[in-house]
Amino acid sequence: MVGDGNSMNSSLLPGSSSRGNEWDTIFLAYALISLQLLLAVAFGTNLVFNSGIPCFELIRSTPGLAICIISFILWLVVQCPLLAISNHSPWNFLLFALWSTLFVFTIGLSCSYLEENGRTILVAIILMSVVTVSLTVYALCGAIGDFDFSLSAPCFLGAFLVLCLYVTIPIFGPAANLSTSIYALLAALLFVGHTYIAGNQMVKDGRDDIEGPISAVLYSYWPFSYHQKLAHG
Repeated sequence: MVGDGNSMNSSLLPGSSSRGNEWDTIFLAYALISLQLLLAVAFGTNLVFNSGIPCFELIRSTPGLAICIISFILWLVVQCPLLAISNHSPWNFLLFALWSTLFVFTIGLSCSYLEENGRTILVAIILMSVVTVSLTVYALCGAIGDFDFSLSAPCFLGAFLVLCLYVTIPIFGPAANLSTSIYALLAALLFVGHTYIAGNQMVKDGRDDIEGPISAVLYSYWPFSYHQKLAHG
Protein backbone atom coordinates (compact mmCIF):
# COMPACT_ATOMS: atom_id res chain seq x y z
CA MET A 1 0.00 0.00 0.00
CA VAL A 2 2.99 2.23 0.47
CA GLY A 3 3.59 4.50 -2.43
CA ASP A 4 0.23 4.05 -4.19
CA GLY A 5 -1.84 6.87 -5.57
CA ASN A 6 -3.96 7.24 -2.47
CA SER A 7 -1.11 7.53 -0.02
CA MET A 8 -1.03 10.70 1.98
CA ASN A 9 1.59 13.29 1.25
CA SER A 10 2.00 14.87 4.66
CA SER A 11 2.35 13.40 8.11
CA LEU A 12 -0.32 14.06 10.72
CA LEU A 13 1.97 13.07 13.60
CA PRO A 14 5.40 14.59 14.26
CA GLY A 15 8.25 12.12 14.05
CA SER A 16 6.61 9.69 11.64
CA SER A 17 7.91 9.00 8.16
CA SER A 18 6.04 9.35 4.90
CA ARG A 19 5.48 5.59 4.94
CA GLY A 20 3.75 6.02 8.30
CA ASN A 21 1.03 8.36 7.07
CA GLU A 22 -1.55 5.59 6.95
CA TRP A 23 -0.69 4.75 10.54
CA ASP A 24 -1.07 8.44 11.46
CA THR A 25 -4.67 8.46 10.30
CA ILE A 26 -5.48 5.15 11.99
CA PHE A 27 -3.90 6.43 15.20
CA LEU A 28 -5.96 9.62 15.23
CA ALA A 29 -9.23 7.86 14.41
CA TYR A 30 -8.94 5.10 16.98
CA ALA A 31 -7.45 7.37 19.62
CA LEU A 32 -10.72 9.32 19.40
CA ILE A 33 -12.77 6.11 19.61
CA SER A 34 -10.64 4.87 22.52
CA LEU A 35 -11.26 8.10 24.40
CA GLN A 36 -15.01 7.77 23.87
CA LEU A 37 -15.11 4.15 24.98
CA LEU A 38 -12.86 4.67 28.01
CA LEU A 39 -14.99 7.59 29.20
CA ALA A 40 -18.10 5.45 28.71
CA VAL A 41 -16.47 2.63 30.71
CA ALA A 42 -15.53 5.00 33.54
CA PHE A 43 -18.99 6.57 33.66
CA GLY A 44 -20.84 3.26 33.35
CA THR A 45 -18.68 1.54 35.97
CA ASN A 46 -19.36 4.30 38.49
CA LEU A 47 -23.10 4.11 37.86
CA VAL A 48 -23.21 0.30 38.13
CA PHE A 49 -21.02 -0.25 41.18
CA ASN A 50 -21.45 2.96 43.23
CA SER A 51 -25.09 2.47 44.17
CA GLY A 52 -24.82 4.46 47.39
CA ILE A 53 -24.44 7.86 45.74
CA PRO A 54 -27.79 9.72 45.98
CA CYS A 55 -27.70 11.27 42.51
CA PHE A 56 -27.05 7.82 41.04
CA GLU A 57 -30.26 6.57 42.67
CA LEU A 58 -32.12 9.26 40.72
CA ILE A 59 -30.52 8.00 37.52
CA ARG A 60 -31.93 4.51 38.18
CA SER A 61 -35.46 5.89 38.51
CA THR A 62 -37.99 6.80 35.82
CA PRO A 63 -36.38 10.23 35.27
CA GLY A 64 -33.12 8.39 34.68
CA LEU A 65 -34.75 6.32 31.98
CA ALA A 66 -36.11 9.49 30.39
CA ILE A 67 -32.63 11.05 30.44
CA CYS A 68 -31.19 7.90 28.84
CA ILE A 69 -33.78 7.92 26.05
CA ILE A 70 -33.34 11.65 25.43
CA SER A 71 -29.55 11.27 25.33
CA PHE A 72 -29.85 8.46 22.79
CA ILE A 73 -32.26 10.44 20.60
CA LEU A 74 -30.03 13.52 20.73
CA TRP A 75 -27.02 11.35 19.91
CA LEU A 76 -28.77 10.22 16.74
CA VAL A 77 -30.00 13.72 15.90
CA VAL A 78 -26.60 15.38 16.35
CA GLN A 79 -25.05 12.83 14.02
CA CYS A 80 -27.09 14.17 11.08
CA PRO A 81 -25.59 17.70 11.01
CA LEU A 82 -22.22 16.22 11.94
CA LEU A 83 -22.32 14.10 8.80
CA ALA A 84 -23.29 17.15 6.75
CA ILE A 85 -20.53 19.43 8.07
CA SER A 86 -17.82 16.87 8.88
CA ASN A 87 -15.39 18.84 6.67
CA HIS A 88 -16.14 22.31 8.06
CA SER A 89 -14.07 23.51 11.01
CA PRO A 90 -14.64 24.43 13.79
CA TRP A 91 -18.29 23.38 13.82
CA ASN A 92 -17.44 19.76 13.11
CA PHE A 93 -15.20 19.63 16.20
CA LEU A 94 -17.85 21.24 18.42
CA LEU A 95 -20.55 18.86 17.20
CA PHE A 96 -18.17 15.93 17.51
CA ALA A 97 -17.48 16.84 21.14
CA LEU A 98 -21.22 17.07 21.83
CA TRP A 99 -21.84 13.80 19.99
CA SER A 100 -19.12 12.07 22.03
CA THR A 101 -20.55 13.42 25.30
CA LEU A 102 -24.02 12.14 24.41
CA PHE A 103 -22.51 8.77 23.52
CA VAL A 104 -20.86 8.51 26.94
CA PHE A 105 -24.09 9.49 28.72
CA THR A 106 -26.18 7.04 26.69
CA ILE A 107 -23.87 4.08 27.31
CA GLY A 108 -23.35 4.90 30.98
CA LEU A 109 -27.05 5.37 31.71
CA SER A 110 -27.91 2.19 29.80
CA CYS A 111 -25.45 0.23 31.92
CA SER A 112 -27.08 1.55 35.09
CA TYR A 113 -30.74 1.33 34.20
CA LEU A 114 -30.80 -2.06 32.47
CA GLU A 115 -29.25 -3.82 35.50
CA GLU A 116 -28.04 -7.30 34.37
CA ASN A 117 -28.25 -6.47 30.67
CA GLY A 118 -26.54 -3.19 31.50
CA ARG A 119 -23.61 -5.10 32.95
CA THR A 120 -23.40 -7.05 29.71
CA ILE A 121 -23.25 -3.74 27.83
CA LEU A 122 -20.50 -2.59 30.19
CA VAL A 123 -18.46 -5.75 29.54
CA ALA A 124 -18.90 -5.27 25.79
CA ILE A 125 -17.70 -1.66 25.97
CA ILE A 126 -14.70 -2.71 28.08
CA LEU A 127 -13.74 -5.37 25.55
CA MET A 128 -14.22 -2.96 22.63
CA SER A 129 -12.02 -0.39 24.36
CA VAL A 130 -9.28 -3.03 24.56
CA VAL A 131 -9.51 -3.41 20.79
CA THR A 132 -9.27 0.31 20.05
CA VAL A 133 -6.55 1.02 22.62
CA SER A 134 -4.37 -1.82 21.31
CA LEU A 135 -4.90 -0.63 17.74
CA THR A 136 -4.09 2.96 18.75
CA VAL A 137 -0.82 1.93 20.41
CA TYR A 138 0.12 -0.34 17.49
CA ALA A 139 -0.63 2.44 14.99
CA LEU A 140 1.55 4.88 16.94
CA CYS A 141 4.41 2.38 16.93
CA GLY A 142 3.82 1.75 13.23
CA ALA A 143 3.98 5.46 12.41
CA ILE A 144 7.17 6.03 14.39
CA GLY A 145 8.82 2.72 13.48
CA ASP A 146 8.05 2.98 9.75
CA PHE A 147 6.14 -0.32 9.63
CA ASP A 148 4.51 -1.48 6.41
CA PHE A 149 0.81 -0.72 6.68
CA SER A 150 -1.37 -3.71 7.54
CA LEU A 151 -4.25 -3.93 10.00
CA SER A 152 -4.15 -7.72 10.15
CA ALA A 153 -1.57 -7.92 12.95
CA PRO A 154 -3.13 -5.29 15.28
CA CYS A 155 -6.62 -6.69 14.75
CA PHE A 156 -5.46 -10.23 15.57
CA LEU A 157 -3.70 -8.77 18.60
CA GLY A 158 -6.89 -6.99 19.63
CA ALA A 159 -8.92 -10.20 19.29
CA PHE A 160 -6.34 -12.10 21.37
CA LEU A 161 -6.40 -9.46 24.11
CA VAL A 162 -10.21 -9.49 24.12
CA LEU A 163 -10.23 -13.26 24.68
CA CYS A 164 -7.60 -12.98 27.43
CA LEU A 165 -9.49 -10.22 29.23
CA TYR A 166 -12.82 -12.03 28.89
CA VAL A 167 -11.33 -15.09 30.59
CA THR A 168 -9.78 -13.06 33.42
CA ILE A 169 -12.77 -10.81 34.19
CA PRO A 170 -14.55 -13.47 36.32
CA ILE A 171 -11.42 -13.82 38.47
CA PHE A 172 -11.76 -10.26 39.75
CA GLY A 173 -15.53 -10.49 40.07
CA PRO A 174 -18.23 -11.33 37.53
CA ALA A 175 -19.55 -8.21 35.85
CA ALA A 176 -22.32 -10.20 34.15
CA ASN A 177 -23.68 -13.73 33.96
CA LEU A 178 -21.85 -16.08 31.64
CA SER A 179 -25.04 -16.70 29.67
CA THR A 180 -25.28 -13.00 28.79
CA SER A 181 -21.62 -11.96 28.85
CA ILE A 182 -20.96 -14.28 25.91
CA TYR A 183 -22.92 -11.78 23.83
CA ALA A 184 -20.50 -9.08 24.94
CA LEU A 185 -17.60 -11.23 23.73
CA LEU A 186 -19.28 -11.84 20.37
CA ALA A 187 -20.00 -8.11 20.00
CA ALA A 188 -16.34 -7.29 20.71
CA LEU A 189 -15.09 -9.85 18.19
CA LEU A 190 -17.48 -8.50 15.57
CA PHE A 191 -16.16 -5.04 16.41
CA VAL A 192 -12.64 -6.30 15.65
CA GLY A 193 -13.75 -7.33 12.17
CA HIS A 194 -15.56 -4.07 11.60
CA THR A 195 -12.49 -2.16 12.81
CA TYR A 196 -10.40 -3.95 10.19
CA ILE A 197 -12.84 -3.03 7.40
CA ALA A 198 -13.34 0.57 8.58
CA GLY A 199 -9.61 1.25 8.94
CA ASN A 200 -8.74 -0.13 5.52
CA GLN A 201 -11.57 1.80 3.89
CA MET A 202 -10.45 5.05 5.48
CA VAL A 203 -6.85 4.60 4.31
CA LYS A 204 -8.01 3.52 0.86
CA ASP A 205 -9.94 6.79 0.51
CA GLY A 206 -6.72 8.63 1.35
CA ARG A 207 -7.84 11.36 3.75
CA ASP A 208 -4.84 13.42 4.90
CA ASP A 209 -6.57 15.80 7.31
CA ILE A 210 -8.16 15.59 10.74
CA GLU A 211 -11.69 15.40 9.30
CA GLY A 212 -10.85 11.98 7.84
CA PRO A 213 -10.50 10.39 11.29
CA ILE A 214 -13.73 12.09 12.42
CA SER A 215 -15.55 10.53 9.48
CA ALA A 216 -13.98 7.17 10.34
CA VAL A 217 -15.25 7.44 13.92
CA LEU A 218 -18.77 7.91 12.60
CA TYR A 219 -18.30 4.96 10.27
CA SER A 220 -17.07 2.79 13.14
CA TYR A 221 -20.48 3.16 14.79
CA TRP A 222 -22.66 3.53 11.69
CA PRO A 223 -21.29 1.81 8.54
CA PHE A 224 -23.79 3.52 6.23
CA SER A 225 -22.56 6.97 7.26
CA TYR A 226 -19.16 6.71 5.54
CA HIS A 227 -19.46 7.49 1.85
CA GLN A 228 -17.46 9.19 -0.87
CA LYS A 229 -18.70 12.66 0.05
CA LEU A 230 -17.17 12.27 3.50
CA ALA A 231 -14.12 10.53 2.12
CA HIS A 232 -13.21 13.25 -0.35
CA GLY A 233 -15.04 16.29 1.03
